[in-house]
Amino acid sequence: MPADAVDALRSSALFAGLSEQELENLANLVRRVSYPKGTVVFAEGDPGDALYFVEAGRVRISKVLSGVGEEALAIFGPGSVFGEMAVLDGGRRSADAIVHEDARLLVLDRDRFQELLREDKEFAYQVLTGIVRSLAGRVREMNDKLFAFYALAAFT
Repeated sequence: MPADAVDALRSSALFAGLSEQELENLANLVRRVSYPKGTVVFAEGDPGDALYFVEAGRVRISKVLSGVGEEALAIFGPGSVFGEMAVLDGGRRSADAIVHEDARLLVLDRDRFQELLREDKEFAYQVLTGIVRSLAGRVREMNDKLFAFYALAAFT
């Protein structure tokens, strides 16, 4: 993978604690994929077989709700990582990932990611700490949204 992949990975808060060598090792494991707008990267229920890093463009994470339609949960732009929950626990995807605007993604397959976590404990610590921070931030955002929803529902 070219040096620009290392630069792209370096821009992510998730990988901020990694050394230059660790970033290069990670860049050598990813594959770059371009998707046009509207492409389904993965669907709810799909196996969690990869972690995605947004190098360019935007990806929307959403769920389709019966009687309501699609509800966007998040939109990720350059520097963002998504798909980490299923990659960590081996579960199925909990939502759809749809390209919101033409996107270039760096894709890290689950098996390669797990192998790297097992082989390099310092790398594992840095990346898992970043994932925990990211997920904690998302939980806080969801709590705020739920609170706003319940507050709004109380007035209707």
